[in-house]
Amino acid sequence: MVEQKEKGTVAAASTNSPNVQGYFNRPETKNQPDSGIPMLDAWDEPVNGLELVQKLRALYERYLVLPDGASIVLAFWALHTYAVNAFDYSPRLCIKSAAPQCGKTQLLQLLELTTYSPVNISSITASGIFRTIAAWHPTLLIDEADTYINGNNEIRGIVNAGYKRGGKVLRTIATKNDYATKTFDCYGAMAIAGIGNRDATIMDRSITIVMRRAGPHDRCVEKLRERLVKPQTTQLQSMCMRYMMDNVNAISEIFPDVPNFLNGRKADIWEPLFAIAHHISPDLVSELAHAAARLCPMSDDVETRPIQLLADISQVFENTGADFLATDELLRHLYQFETRPWADKEYGKMVLTSITLAGMLRDFDIRPQQVRIGNKIKRGYARAAFTDAFERYVPQIVCDPVTTQDASSVACNGVTDSADDASESALVQTNNPDTPDAKGNNDDTLNVAFKRAEQFFAENSVTELSDDDISDLPDIPY
Repeated sequence: MVEQKEKGTVAAASTNSPNVQGYFNRPETKNQPDSGIPMLDAWDEPVNGLELVQKLRALYERYLVLPDGASIVLAFWALHTYAVNAFDYSPRLCIKSAAPQCGKTQLLQLLELTTYSPVNISSITASGIFRTIAAWHPTLLIDEADTYINGNNEIRGIVNAGYKRGGKVLRTIATKNDYATKTFDCYGAMAIAGIGNRDATIMDRSITIVMRRAGPHDRCVEKLRERLVKPQTTQLQSMCMRYMMDNVNAISEIFPDVPNFLNGRKADIWEPLFAIAHHISPDLVSELAHAAARLCPMSDDVETRPIQLLADISQVFENTGADFLATDELLRHLYQFETRPWADKEYGKMVLTSITLAGMLRDFDIRPQQVRIGNKIKRGYARAAFTDAFERYVPQIVCDPVTTQDASSVACNGVTDSADDASESALVQTNNPDTPDAKGNNDDTLNVAFKRAEQFFAENSVTELSDDDISDLPDIPY
């Protein structure tokens, strides 16, 4: 039962529904003024989840220059803080940059204005972390982490233990005549901001947002003035509280399939966000999956790189709507994935080239082909060649019929092959090697040409090539 007040005010929502009380069983901070945590009441009306996510994203994008996909991840991370006990895991949110003045502190400010019971601090001890969490169960927002967390094994252990429900810290407490042991609950939501990387074990439990200093070509963002935006964000916090209180039982019963490229611990930490997205709208599940592919750092395990490459190529095809991409065009798109190694250089040369790309795709039985686009011959990759590999290794998010109240009025916004896209796609025909235009109009490097020539020499027992023979060189699955 919700206390009725004038529209636009906030009221304390009931937690008498089954299981809800357990998910929101946190100390009443209103009775603990020393906590410094603001009181939070639920919005007085039911809240549309899709509209709420859009409002949160708009707020973050209004004041921050964010990497692609970050705003939707931040919105769902903020929502999960209102009911962390409904999930088995709470992902650490690692906010990092290569240099100062990239917006890390401002992002923490916005999280302070949109998360549940936030405590924003710039210095804390190990005991301060677990005692604060055990006493108040806040959303802990830690700034300047590079100055006091890196290399601190005690803090690292507490941060690591607290990402999983049931994580505890054991300490010896002095009593009047002796000592006693006491456990402290350290499970809770936590965001950590600082320059550079955190310890590897923390990063493994984190969703990472890499902030960059605004460039001359980035869109202009507004200056954050907390006094002016506070009324709006207070309403957003109350709406988040109401939405999660109304829907936490249903959300807690959702165990979504996360994208295949999220495995092991990464799958665990993304699960709460996908559960909320699944409850609100299948469209958001698809968008969140693409955001995860963008933001997840590449694993150092080289075995995961081909799968990550497939996931990124899948996104390129969906973003462009193309049925065929020339090799150089595909590479240009891959170089734009900032958190991937595709644009890395070694000895001044790109690591991912047409040759290395083909080598990584070869184990998936995907090979480049020559096709005619208009009156030109291009060498590249057809989308159809990836169908089997995408189905096996890349998550295929399908827009199911919308059944939830929040999504009932929203059309499926996933990437589809529309008639307009089809009309803009070039007509692709398999190249005929006898066509005069084939000569000299492909994107092969000299090294590839040499390999093709060597194979032709060996198979045909010849030592030189005429001009007529050049167009007959076979395609090599390099």
